[in-house]
Amino acid sequence: MSRPVIIFTFAGREPNMRLQEPFIRRILEDHSEVSWDIWDLARDPVDSAYLRTIEGERITVRTQFAGDEPWRRFDDVYRFYADEKYRDHVFVKGDDDLVFIETKRFADFISAVQPNMVLSAKVVNNGSSTPLEPGLNRVFRDLHMPLLDVHLKSKFAVRCHHYFFDHVEKMLEQPIAMHPIRDWLSINWIAYDWRMACKFASLLGTPSPGHIAGRVFTRRAKLGDEGMVNTLPRTIFQGMTVCHLSFGPQERNYPQSGWDELRARYAEIGQEYLA
Repeated sequence: MSRPVIIFTFAGREPNMRLQEPFIRRILEDHSEVSWDIWDLARDPVDSAYLRTIEGERITVRTQFAGDEPWRRFDDVYRFYADEKYRDHVFVKGDDDLVFIETKRFADFISAVQPNMVLSAKVVNNGSSTPLEPGLNRVFRDLHMPLLDVHLKSKFAVRCHHYFFDHVEKMLEQPIAMHPIRDWLSINWIAYDWRMACKFASLLGTPSPGHIAGRVFTRRAKLGDEGMVNTLPRTIFQGMTVCHLSFGPQERNYPQSGWDELRARYAEIGQEYLA
């Protein structure tokens, strides 16, 4: 990698961040041009206090937008990186509930970033990635639901995670391939360059088109980050697998003990992989 890279996390929940942190630290160890910005957007003061204990070389905990209703500050985080001083950078945006990251493919992923394109890893528990993995696509078909509804169904998330547990070796080190998509992309782990960061800054908060990647929006709707990305060219990078624990509606439809069990299994797999 020749360009500086900033990974920035919309951070919050301690149990998830404890799983994610070792993967990002491994990326930092392997790539001196990478830094990690942890944006404290926690809803719980206990989580916020935990985030502020994370430290290390090329790690910055950013608190500018912390406080009440932090989810309303997402757009401000994206705009932060449109500053001219970042024009040579590549950015990787990640959710706080990424519980497995295929770190060995990070350099290949960054090398695939192109102008005027949003690049996503192949993500477990992500609608647009699902058709690209035959086994996950069978899980989706067996549940008889629209692709746009998978974020609502805890059964989908749980079965995707168990598929990953059962097929870890198959899911890792896959042949590298680029898949331009038209489906709705949930932006769990995406990369883009500075010019695209400027485009993000100009589009966020503007009136939404009536239709975006199969979804319908009212005349009063404004573009948020996910809607905005889905108006732009987007490609999935097969060859780097990332696991996304849950969407909000999925969490509400499954007991907390079940999510804790999934985290525990991911902790085991992560330790084995990073060892």
